[in-house]
Amino acid sequence: MSIVTKLKMINALNDPRSGFKEQYIGKALVAIFNFQTEDEKSSNSAHNHNEVGFSGTDAKDGCITAKYFLKHGTLRDWMVDRWMKDCRGSPRITKYARQLNIAAELKAAKQAELRAAKQAELKAAKQAEAVKPRFIHDAHEDTKPVFLGRDGIYDTWFHVTWEEIVLRFDNHPDDYAAMSLLEARTLEDYEGPVNKVDNYIRNHC
Repeated sequence: MSIVTKLKMINALNDPRSGFKEQYIGKALVAIFNFQTEDEKSSNSAHNHNEVGFSGTDAKDGCITAKYFLKHGTLRDWMVDRWMKDCRGSPRITKYARQLNIAAELKAAKQAELRAAKQAELKAAKQAEAVKPRFIHDAHEDTKPVFLGRDGIYDTWFHVTWEEIVLRFDNHPDDYAAMSLLEARTLEDYEGPVNKVDNYIRNHC
């Protein structure tokens, strides 16, 4: 479904709120102006046949009015009247509904991308906080444990300095079980964590 259509534009242009029409037309002109090439913007013209931006007959007025809106944040009455002038049965500005829909879709996609990035950032921060070590031997940076992965309901950490396997549990984030690697090798329940430590030792120690 299109975000912007000619009918939606006509309905918006009939909004009775003070100053709404000036803002709506001004923002629409800026969106079209942004489709102009740089040389067209500077010369207030439309000499590149790329099917976007202002038409040749609208280029001068469109560029000048868009620049005015960018500078002043509003439009003069005669500017509004010019773009509200009838063009084949509807306001002149509505002839650009297709391009304005493209601009709206691009904006929506960008906003969705930013939201997804923010959500990913928050998720990563939450995950980082969830596995933040809270162990006895954390007094110095060089003695902090190495995270080796998740196994069921617990995370496996290994203290290289202290040669300890540390298990930290999901349902009790402040609880952990620390055991010497030597002792853990003798326990069947620690087979998974021990294998993770052995792989780490082979690759890093």
